Amino acid sequence: RKFKLDDPVTSRLTELKVWRKKGGQEDRANNDLERLEQHMRFAKRPNALCTLLVGKLLEGEMEQLPDLANAEKVMKDYKLDEDACSKMREIVEKRHMDEANVLASIRKHLDTSANASSMLCKIARQIIDGENLPDPPERRGGGGGKGGGGDRHGGRDRDGDRHGGGGDRHGDRYDRDGGYGRGRSRSRGDRGGGRGDHRRDSRGR
Repeated sequence: RKFKLDDPVTSRLTELKVWRKKGGQEDRANNDLERLEQHMRFAKRPNALCTLLVGKLLEGEMEQLPDLANAEKVMKDYKLDEDACSKMREIVEKRHMDEANVLASIRKHLDTSANASSMLCKIARQIIDGENLPDPPERRGGGGGKGGGGDRHGGRDRDGDRHGGGGDRHGDRYDRDGGYGRGRSRSRGDRGGGRGDHRRDSRGR
């Protein structure tokens, strides 16, 4: 993907390359450009993000930008939307020192969510702030956020439970009436039979 960068951003990139070469780090300069492009793919404002990341490299806040390969796999597996992918990129930037543990924790939460993108956005701030999330409760009946399909099916299961509840109510009426749909006809028959017996008794007398 090609980005249309503003002149000030381009100047900062040139400054970064010159700085790397002066330090005998030409290979690192090429790596910087590859990683910057990788990060900007998931940026809502590529120019602003590029300026920010280049500044961190030049000022020594980061030795190199983290690789997003593992994070991209999570994005693909759970079909995360644009907002969620942007949050995922930021998470890796902030938590690259313990990325493996963070991504494993994220997967656990997305597996139990009906909407993986929404869940990622919900938990992102805590992770970015350096907090470790507790494991989520297991979702009853299986199903997970991976790919989104299983979650929608899970929603149908819950609807099915509601329908089942309706069936229970019908079952209550079945028990009270002595048989659902047949209780009334038997009652009318019983009442009719009672009148017939009374008339026969009268004629017999």
